[in-house]
Amino acid sequence: DRRKRSNLDHLTEPEKRQRRKQNNRVSAQHARDRKKKYIEKLEEQIRNLQAENFSLRTSEQVLKMQLLGPESDSTISSRSPSSVGSATSSSSVSTVSMNDNYDNMEDKLDSSTNDCAAVKSESAALSAPLQQEFLEIGRA
Repeated sequence: DRRKRSNLDHLTEPEKRQRRKQNNRVSAQHARDRKKKYIEKLEEQIRNLQAENFSLRTSEQVLKMQLLGPESDSTISSRSPSSVGSATSSSSVSTVSMNDNYDNMEDKLDSSTNDCAAVKSESAALSAPLQQEFLEIGRA
């Protein structure tokens, strides 16, 4: 079922070169399109994770306010764990689970950011030889 390549013996060398250049242009455009889609997907993931991160931080603050009463954020952060003895265990578990979720979301965001940076550096590394080849073809 494999498609057989067409025989190009009837073409002259300049025609073959021209055909090869055209095929290369098409392939390069497809590669750029795929890369663009991939980068857009990563950027969308980053936006989603940032929104989720913000939501979790807000929820965490609300839960802390409910747990500790109407105190300021500075009092909440400076309060020692032993002074929260009156808190119920379910509230403590909720706060711990919120912190775990927050840490997981931060890890995902860091991972997505690293993936995006890796793609950009890989793209730069791959584009340099192609630019050189393009310049050489232009001189020919």
